[in-house]
This record gives sequence, structure tokens and C-alpha cells, in this order.
Amino acid sequence: METSAPPPKLNYSWEETTFSESRVLLWVDDSYVVNDSGSFTNVYRMDYYTYNISGGYVVREDRTIYTDANFTNAVNVTTSGNMTININIDAFQVNLDYGQHVKFLWFATKNGTLEYEYYLSKRVEEYDYYEENHQYIESTFEKFNLTTWESMSTWNDTTDVYDEINITHTYRQEWYPFYDHFYYTSEFVRPLILTVQIYKTQRNDRIAWANMFFNFLIYKDEDQNGILSVGNQHNWAGPPGIASSTEWKGSLDPIAQNQYMMTETNRIVFSPPVEISETEVSWDIQYSNFPLSIQFHDFDIPTEEWYNTPINATYDATSPTNLSYGFDFILNDTQADFDVTWEIGKLTNDTVYNAVQGYGLVLPQYNFFLSSFDIDEVNHLKCPVMWGYYQILKKNCFQISSSIINFYADYAAEGDNQNITIYHQVRHVD
Repeated sequence: METSAPPPKLNYSWEETTFSESRVLLWVDDSYVVNDSGSFTNVYRMDYYTYNISGGYVVREDRTIYTDANFTNAVNVTTSGNMTININIDAFQVNLDYGQHVKFLWFATKNGTLEYEYYLSKRVEEYDYYEENHQYIESTFEKFNLTTWESMSTWNDTTDVYDEINITHTYRQEWYPFYDHFYYTSEFVRPLILTVQIYKTQRNDRIAWANMFFNFLIYKDEDQNGILSVGNQHNWAGPPGIASSTEWKGSLDPIAQNQYMMTETNRIVFSPPVEISETEVSWDIQYSNFPLSIQFHDFDIPTEEWYNTPINATYDATSPTNLSYGFDFILNDTQADFDVTWEIGKLTNDTVYNAVQGYGLVLPQYNFFLSSFDIDEVNHLKCPVMWGYYQILKKNCFQISSSIINFYADYAAEGDNQNITIYHQVRHVD
């Protein structure tokens, strides 16, 4: 008699951890030279006056000069100095795993410190040289009476000179040394959430897929498709991104730093993971009365209606509100689902609350993708198509060794409830 395999057992734990990192860069008379050489043509105009006092006339020459020249340019930059970065972050960590194939890590910041300093000194030497090897001159002459300034006659002439000129121009300069010093330190708290999934494919390719979110974007739904459309600015010359969207109208960053650290905002409530079943674990984290840094701009409205949180804003001016994030990890025989829900309270600053009425809010997700093999993007026609949803992100398809990994996100809305599902699937290629 055959028996079915026992249901998978999901192991989980949590801990508080600290990440510390320091970076020191030193430059000791590091120098680099930029050389350039080639040829160019130039056109310029000059006026000449030739006086004949005894003859009682003057000749004006309007000269257009066409030149061919060779040039050489060299710039030598010497840098000395140092740069130091020290960062410490206290975080909550949740660990999930199932056997040897799936490992899932979740992190959420509690607080952190950042120290950044650099001192730079630069010396610059510049050398320029060029040599003209051809001149073609078009001249228009006009003869004037010196007493009456009446025109007496006009005529044209040309001059074409090859290899008879050797006009060299040399310029060398050492610029005054450049000095710069900057120092910055900060204590901060912000709801930065990072998840990392590490697993093996059928061919034992190791893959790490990380996902991070920490801020919100403000947008105006111009095409009425319910999402922030990226890349709809067709005359944009750069790579696709938020800046290429005409719908993007600003950002909303939850962050508490320096004067807000140890007073009103240091209220973080972490609910550790609990077992819903042998294959499902849930947890959440809340940031209460949290200040917001808001930049809102819409070029379709007067600038007086824009809003930017002042640099030295009072606590009330930061529109403190409540933020909460819930997480649910479900494992079954064929896939692992990770559901994320988030809530944000009402903006408590009436000015910014009124300014953003009618606009949308989106939580962008920043993705990082690593593997033990080369990553190649596959023709999108080979990627499976998902029907029945509005697609929120461009579907990407990558190949690692002999495995295809698909990443795409779909958006569905029903009434006031909006759900976003992020998919990342792995399938074997024979």
C-alpha cells in the first residue's frame, strides 16, 4: 500500500541582531591622466583696415577664415585624502527554512547610526597644443574715401594656403589646489524591510532573491489604470525609471532622525512569528506616531500648492502617523507564498493632507538578484503570460545555467481592497 508523503514542516525562529560596517578609502597622490588628440576644422571672421593717407582712402577687408588643425590635450589630476563611512543598524530578524532547499530571511530596522566624513585635495595640470596646417580665406574688400566715407569700389579675393603655415599654440596651466571637507553624523529610525530568499534549482544552481521596501511614492493616475505607470514619458532619453514617468509627483519617506529619535517616535512594536499551521507562519511590526519627510510637486498646478517638509520642521509639521506591516509565509508541496500587507494612518498635517487629495500612493519594491552562475536575460516571448490581472511591473525572464527564473507582479482591485502579488518562479530547461 502506498502512502502519501508527510506534509512539509516549516521551521522558524527570530532574534535581534546588529549589522556594523566600516569603509575607509585612502588616496595618496593618486593620479590619472586624460589624453585626447585629433583634428578639427574651425571658421571665424576678422575685419582689417588698411589706410593710405597720401592717397586719401581706406580699404576695409571682411575676412572669413576656414582652418584645418591638429590638437593634443592632456589633463593630469592628482588626488590625496580619505573617506570614512561607519554604519550600525539594530534589526529584528526572522529565519525560515524547509529542508536543504529553501531558506528565507526577513529583517526590519529598529534604529541605526551613520557617520560619514571625507577630506579631499586635488591638483590639476592642463596642457593644450594645436597646429594649423591649412587655411582657406574668403575676403571681401571695399574702398572708402577718407574725407566723405563714400564707397569707391568693391571686389572679392580668395587665398588657399597648404603646408606653408606652421602656427602652433601651446598653453600650460597648473590650477590652484582644490580642498574639500565634509562631515555628517546621524541617528535614525526608519521602517526599512528586507527579505532574502536563498534556494537551489534542480541542477543545484544557488539563487538569492532579495526584496526591499522603505518609502512611498506619490502619483497622479493620468491613464486611469489604477497604478503608477513608469516610462510613459516618450521623449525621455534616459533609461526607464521613475524619472521617466509623468505620473510621479513626489515621495513620502518615513524616517526619524536626530532630534526626533529618543522622544515621540521611538515606538516600535514587533510581534514575533507565530505558527498558524505546520506550513504557515505570521508576524508583524508597527511604527507608531512616525514622522514623515514629504516632497510633493506637480507641474500642472501652481507651485504655491506644492509641499516640502522643512529641513528643521517641528514634530507636528512632519505629519506623524502610524505605519504597520504584516507578513504571512505559507509553504506547500509546490511553492512558497509570502504575503505582505501594509497600513498607513491619516496624514496629521492638514496642509499636506489637503495638498495630496486626489493623488495615489504606492509602495515601491527594490529587487536584488544573485546567483552562482551567469545571469542572462531571456527573450520575453519565452516568459509565461499571466491572465486576469493588470500587470504592475514589467515581467522579466532570466536564465541561470539551465534554469529559467521568472519575476513579475500582478495587481488586482475589488472595491476598496487592493492586493499585489509578487511572483518569482523557477522552472528547469532541458
